[in-house]
Amino acid sequence: MYRNLLTLSLLVFMVSCAKPTTVTIIDQSVGSNRGIYHIVQRGESLYSIAWENGLDYRDLVKWNKLKNPDLITVGQKIMMSSTASRVSTRSFSTSAKSKSSGSANSTNGKASSSIKKRGNTGSKKIKRWQWPAAGKIVDYYSVAKGKKGIDISGSLGSPVRAASSGMVVYAGTGLRGYGKLVILKHSSDYLSAYAHNSSIIVHEGDSVSSGQKIALMGQSESKEVKLHFEIRYDGKPINPLSVLPKRK
Repeated sequence: MYRNLLTLSLLVFMVSCAKPTTVTIIDQSVGSNRGIYHIVQRGESLYSIAWENGLDYRDLVKWNKLKNPDLITVGQKIMMSSTASRVSTRSFSTSAKSKSSGSANSTNGKASSSIKKRGNTGSKKIKRWQWPAAGKIVDYYSVAKGKKGIDISGSLGSPVRAASSGMVVYAGTGLRGYGKLVILKHSSDYLSAYAHNSSIIVHEGDSVSSGQKIALMGQSESKEVKLHFEIRYDGKPINPLSVLPKRK
Protein backbone atom coordinates (compact mmCIF):
# COMPACT_ATOMS: atom_id res chain seq x y z
CA MET A 1 0.00 0.00 0.00
CA TYR A 2 2.76 2.44 0.99
CA ARG A 3 4.68 1.52 -2.17
CA ASN A 4 1.61 2.34 -4.30
CA LEU A 5 1.18 5.69 -2.56
CA LEU A 6 4.86 6.50 -3.13
CA THR A 7 4.60 5.61 -6.83
CA LEU A 8 1.49 7.78 -7.22
CA SER A 9 3.18 10.74 -5.50
CA LEU A 10 6.25 10.50 -7.75
CA LEU A 11 4.05 10.24 -10.86
CA VAL A 12 2.04 13.35 -10.00
CA PHE A 13 5.27 15.23 -9.12
CA MET A 14 6.97 14.39 -12.44
CA VAL A 15 3.93 15.34 -14.52
CA SER A 16 3.40 18.60 -12.64
CA CYS A 17 7.04 19.57 -13.19
CA ALA A 18 6.85 18.88 -16.92
CA LYS A 19 3.56 20.72 -17.44
CA PRO A 20 2.48 22.79 -14.42
CA THR A 21 -1.21 23.08 -15.35
CA THR A 22 -1.76 19.51 -16.54
CA VAL A 23 -1.96 16.75 -13.96
CA THR A 24 -2.40 12.99 -14.04
CA ILE A 25 -5.05 11.61 -11.71
CA ILE A 26 -5.53 7.90 -11.06
CA ASP A 27 -9.10 7.11 -10.09
CA GLN A 28 -8.88 4.19 -7.62
CA SER A 29 -12.57 3.39 -8.04
CA VAL A 30 -12.02 2.23 -11.61
CA GLY A 31 -8.80 0.28 -11.21
CA SER A 32 -5.70 1.32 -13.11
CA ASN A 33 -7.36 3.61 -15.66
CA ARG A 34 -5.88 7.08 -15.64
CA GLY A 35 -7.12 10.36 -17.08
CA ILE A 36 -5.25 13.53 -18.03
CA TYR A 37 -6.81 16.80 -16.90
CA HIS A 38 -5.89 20.42 -17.50
CA ILE A 39 -6.70 23.03 -14.86
CA VAL A 40 -7.79 26.26 -16.58
CA GLN A 41 -5.54 29.23 -15.80
CA ARG A 42 -6.34 32.93 -16.08
CA GLY A 43 -6.07 34.16 -19.68
CA GLU A 44 -6.56 30.75 -21.28
CA SER A 45 -9.27 29.76 -23.73
CA LEU A 46 -10.40 26.32 -24.86
CA TYR A 47 -8.72 27.06 -28.20
CA SER A 48 -5.36 27.94 -26.65
CA ILE A 49 -5.47 24.81 -24.46
CA ALA A 50 -6.21 22.66 -27.51
CA TRP A 51 -3.51 24.44 -29.55
CA GLU A 52 -0.78 23.97 -26.95
CA ASN A 53 -1.58 20.27 -26.60
CA GLY A 54 -1.98 19.53 -30.32
CA LEU A 55 -5.68 18.71 -29.99
CA ASP A 56 -8.85 19.63 -31.86
CA TYR A 57 -10.97 21.98 -29.75
CA ARG A 58 -14.05 20.04 -30.87
CA ASP A 59 -12.71 16.95 -29.12
CA LEU A 60 -12.36 18.92 -25.88
CA VAL A 61 -15.96 20.05 -26.30
CA LYS A 62 -17.12 16.46 -26.79
CA TRP A 63 -15.04 14.91 -24.00
CA ASN A 64 -16.12 17.60 -21.52
CA LYS A 65 -19.72 17.88 -22.76
CA LEU A 66 -19.39 21.65 -23.09
CA LYS A 67 -22.39 23.54 -24.39
CA ASN A 68 -20.34 26.60 -25.32
CA PRO A 69 -16.60 26.35 -26.13
CA ASP A 70 -16.21 30.07 -25.42
CA LEU A 71 -17.26 29.68 -21.78
CA ILE A 72 -14.69 28.11 -19.47
CA THR A 73 -13.67 29.36 -16.04
CA VAL A 74 -10.43 29.66 -14.08
CA GLY A 75 -9.89 26.49 -12.06
CA GLN A 76 -12.16 24.38 -14.24
CA LYS A 77 -10.93 20.82 -14.84
CA ILE A 78 -10.73 20.01 -18.56
CA MET A 79 -10.48 16.37 -19.64
CA MET A 80 -7.71 16.05 -22.21
CA SER A 81 -8.53 12.61 -23.64
CA SER A 82 -11.45 10.35 -24.44
CA THR A 83 -10.04 7.94 -21.85
CA ALA A 84 -10.34 10.61 -19.17
CA SER A 85 -13.95 11.19 -20.21
CA ARG A 86 -14.80 7.48 -20.00
CA VAL A 87 -13.05 7.13 -16.63
CA SER A 88 -14.93 10.10 -15.23
CA THR A 89 -18.26 8.77 -16.51
CA ARG A 90 -17.69 5.29 -15.07
CA SER A 91 -16.53 6.70 -11.74
CA PHE A 92 -19.58 8.94 -11.47
CA SER A 93 -21.94 6.10 -12.37
CA THR A 94 -20.33 3.83 -9.76
CA SER A 95 -20.58 6.36 -6.95
CA ALA A 96 -24.05 7.68 -7.81
CA LYS A 97 -25.52 4.27 -8.74
CA SER A 98 -28.17 6.08 -10.74
CA LYS A 99 -28.56 8.13 -13.89
CA SER A 100 -28.49 11.87 -13.48
CA SER A 101 -31.13 14.08 -15.06
CA GLY A 102 -31.45 17.80 -15.54
CA SER A 103 -27.72 18.44 -15.09
CA ALA A 104 -26.49 21.77 -16.45
CA ASN A 105 -23.60 19.96 -18.17
CA SER A 106 -25.60 17.00 -19.46
CA THR A 107 -25.76 16.64 -23.24
CA ASN A 108 -26.52 12.90 -23.36
CA GLY A 109 -22.97 12.17 -24.49
CA LYS A 110 -23.26 14.30 -27.65
CA ALA A 111 -21.18 17.31 -28.61
CA SER A 112 -22.79 20.73 -28.57
CA SER A 113 -25.01 21.41 -31.57
CA SER A 114 -22.97 24.55 -32.23
CA ILE A 115 -19.91 22.41 -32.97
CA LYS A 116 -20.00 20.90 -36.44
CA LYS A 117 -19.03 17.26 -36.84
CA ARG A 118 -16.17 16.33 -39.14
CA GLY A 119 -17.22 15.50 -42.65
CA ASN A 120 -20.58 17.26 -42.67
CA THR A 121 -21.57 20.49 -44.40
CA GLY A 122 -20.16 22.51 -41.49
CA SER A 123 -16.64 21.63 -42.61
CA LYS A 124 -15.49 23.85 -45.41
CA LYS A 125 -12.36 24.61 -47.32
CA ILE A 126 -11.18 28.19 -47.05
CA LYS A 127 -11.60 29.66 -50.50
CA ARG A 128 -8.95 32.31 -50.18
CA TRP A 129 -5.83 32.74 -48.07
CA GLN A 130 -3.43 35.65 -48.11
CA TRP A 131 0.03 36.22 -46.71
CA PRO A 132 -0.03 37.42 -43.09
CA ALA A 133 3.06 39.59 -43.51
CA ALA A 134 5.35 40.96 -46.17
CA GLY A 135 8.83 39.56 -45.77
CA LYS A 136 11.18 36.72 -46.55
CA ILE A 137 10.62 33.23 -45.21
CA VAL A 138 13.51 32.50 -42.85
CA ASP A 139 12.34 29.15 -41.50
CA TYR A 140 10.14 26.55 -43.15
CA TYR A 141 7.55 24.04 -41.99
CA SER A 142 9.14 20.65 -41.35
CA VAL A 143 7.62 17.58 -39.73
CA ALA A 144 11.08 16.01 -39.35
CA LYS A 145 12.43 19.06 -37.51
CA GLY A 146 9.28 19.67 -35.49
CA LYS A 147 8.61 22.99 -37.23
CA LYS A 148 4.85 23.52 -37.08
CA GLY A 149 4.75 26.64 -39.24
CA ILE A 150 6.85 29.19 -41.09
CA ASP A 151 8.79 32.24 -39.89
CA ILE A 152 8.58 35.47 -41.89
CA SER A 153 11.15 38.22 -41.34
CA GLY A 154 10.23 41.87 -41.09
CA SER A 155 10.81 45.14 -39.30
CA LEU A 156 9.70 45.98 -35.78
CA GLY A 157 6.13 47.26 -35.80
CA SER A 158 5.28 46.21 -39.35
CA PRO A 159 1.68 45.00 -39.77
CA VAL A 160 0.56 41.43 -39.19
CA ARG A 161 -2.64 40.68 -41.09
CA ALA A 162 -5.36 38.03 -40.91
CA ALA A 163 -4.65 35.34 -43.50
CA SER A 164 -8.39 34.87 -43.96
CA SER A 165 -11.59 36.18 -42.40
CA GLY A 166 -12.56 34.73 -39.05
CA MET A 167 -12.96 35.31 -35.33
CA VAL A 168 -10.32 35.99 -32.68
CA VAL A 169 -10.46 33.04 -30.26
CA TYR A 170 -7.26 33.83 -28.38
CA ALA A 171 -5.14 36.93 -27.83
CA GLY A 172 -2.51 36.80 -25.12
CA THR A 173 0.78 35.47 -23.80
CA GLY A 174 -0.27 32.23 -22.12
CA LEU A 175 1.32 29.76 -24.56
CA ARG A 176 4.98 29.05 -23.92
CA GLY A 177 7.28 29.71 -26.86
CA TYR A 178 4.81 31.91 -28.78
CA GLY A 179 5.19 35.30 -27.09
CA LYS A 180 2.28 37.62 -27.80
CA LEU A 181 -0.04 35.37 -29.78
CA VAL A 182 -3.25 35.69 -31.78
CA ILE A 183 -5.32 32.67 -32.84
CA LEU A 184 -8.06 33.03 -35.41
CA LYS A 185 -10.87 30.57 -36.11
CA HIS A 186 -11.79 30.55 -39.80
CA SER A 187 -14.22 27.62 -39.87
CA SER A 188 -15.02 24.55 -37.82
CA ASP A 189 -11.87 22.96 -39.26
CA TYR A 190 -9.31 25.72 -39.78
CA LEU A 191 -7.45 27.90 -37.29
CA SER A 192 -4.38 30.08 -37.77
CA ALA A 193 -1.86 31.52 -35.32
CA TYR A 194 0.36 34.63 -35.37
CA ALA A 195 3.18 34.64 -32.81
CA HIS A 196 6.00 36.83 -31.44
CA ASN A 197 4.14 40.11 -31.93
CA SER A 198 5.26 43.37 -30.32
CA SER A 199 1.63 44.27 -29.68
CA ILE A 200 -1.84 42.86 -30.35
CA ILE A 201 -4.54 45.20 -31.65
CA VAL A 202 -7.57 42.88 -31.62
CA HIS A 203 -9.48 41.27 -28.77
CA GLU A 204 -10.99 37.84 -28.20
CA GLY A 205 -14.43 37.66 -29.77
CA ASP A 206 -13.63 40.19 -32.51
CA SER A 207 -14.62 39.32 -36.08
CA VAL A 208 -11.87 40.15 -38.57
CA SER A 209 -11.78 40.30 -42.33
CA SER A 210 -9.12 38.86 -44.59
CA GLY A 211 -6.13 41.22 -44.69
CA GLN A 212 -7.17 43.16 -41.60
CA LYS A 213 -4.32 44.29 -39.36
CA ILE A 214 -4.46 42.27 -36.14
CA ALA A 215 -1.01 42.82 -34.60
CA LEU A 216 2.40 44.44 -35.03
CA MET A 217 5.47 42.35 -35.73
CA GLY A 218 7.97 41.94 -32.93
CA GLN A 219 10.59 39.65 -31.51
CA SER A 220 10.51 37.28 -28.58
CA GLU A 221 12.95 34.50 -27.74
CA SER A 222 14.92 35.57 -30.82
CA LYS A 223 17.47 38.19 -31.88
CA GLU A 224 15.59 38.92 -35.09
CA VAL A 225 12.16 40.42 -35.77
CA LYS A 226 9.86 37.81 -37.29
CA LEU A 227 6.34 36.48 -37.44
CA HIS A 228 5.80 32.81 -36.65
CA PHE A 229 2.71 31.69 -38.60
CA GLU A 230 0.83 28.40 -38.30
CA ILE A 231 -2.31 26.88 -39.81
CA ARG A 232 -4.07 23.92 -38.24
CA TYR A 233 -6.72 21.67 -39.74
CA ASP A 234 -8.70 19.46 -37.35
CA GLY A 235 -6.21 20.49 -34.67
CA LYS A 236 -3.15 19.30 -36.60
CA PRO A 237 -0.47 21.56 -38.15
CA ILE A 238 -0.34 21.75 -41.93
CA ASN A 239 2.23 23.41 -44.18
CA PRO A 240 1.05 27.02 -44.66
CA LEU A 241 2.71 27.07 -48.09
CA SER A 242 0.21 24.43 -49.23
CA VAL A 243 -2.63 26.96 -49.03
CA LEU A 244 -1.00 30.40 -49.24
CA PRO A 245 -0.85 31.92 -52.74
CA LYS A 246 2.46 31.63 -54.56
CA ARG A 247 4.54 34.77 -54.48
CA LYS A 248 5.77 36.22 -57.74
